[in-house]
Amino acid sequence: YEKNEEKQKVFIEKVMESSKNLNSLFDELLDLSRIDQIMNDVKKTRVYLPEVIPKIMQDFEVMARDKGLELRSHVRPLYVYSDATMLERVIRNLMANAIRYTQKGGVLIAVRELDDKVSIEVWDTGIGIPENQLDSVFDRYTQLNNPDQEAINGFGLGLSIVSRLLSALDHKLALSSRVGRGTVFKVLAPKLIEVEKVEDVVDRWEASAFSGKYAIVIDDERPIAEAMLATTMAWDIDAEAATSISEVKEILKKLD
Repeated sequence: YEKNEEKQKVFIEKVMESSKNLNSLFDELLDLSRIDQIMNDVKKTRVYLPEVIPKIMQDFEVMARDKGLELRSHVRPLYVYSDATMLERVIRNLMANAIRYTQKGGVLIAVRELDDKVSIEVWDTGIGIPENQLDSVFDRYTQLNNPDQEAINGFGLGLSIVSRLLSALDHKLALSSRVGRGTVFKVLAPKLIEVEKVEDVVDRWEASAFSGKYAIVIDDERPIAEAMLATTMAWDIDAEAATSISEVKEILKKLD
């Protein structure tokens, strides 16, 4: 009787685990379908990173603590030009992936200011990625050190989603890794001038002298042109943005 009871217990546990894994798969596939929807509705705006990253850190504290990992962040007061919802999802997926493949040490989110970009970086001290697998990690259902596709490690959709979201956002992704040492993913997003700096410039240049004037701001990169446009309009200047000579000519034709 005891032996049958033990078998039943094992059977029930396996059924419950299979049900849990199936639900996880459905959740990830549903997530993927939602990604397809939001990719067609990209809404870029000014995103202040100190408002985004601390919330993500808080949400992953328990997951990291359960594995005995240290979770740290180094966030600078910078703005980027992106879709807030999609960018947050990218960072969350990178964080989940980092914690999943890190057994000791920790995970760090860092923000660095480059020339015209902001680098949002997720560092881990995990297992690392072999050089010959660096490209394939972004393929669907690809998992490292999980040849049997055990569901406890997810279903390999996280980085595939990251790749698709960044493509829709037109953000670059850099990846470097050393086996046994860890991995770093770097998301490069267009940098926007901070509101405080705009105000300082306005005061220094006595922007009221430009009030009511018209200007065309030009840059060959659309995000930068739109950032310049936002700054110019803050000076009460009627302005339009262009990314090429042909666009400038079209704007001038409308003014004739």
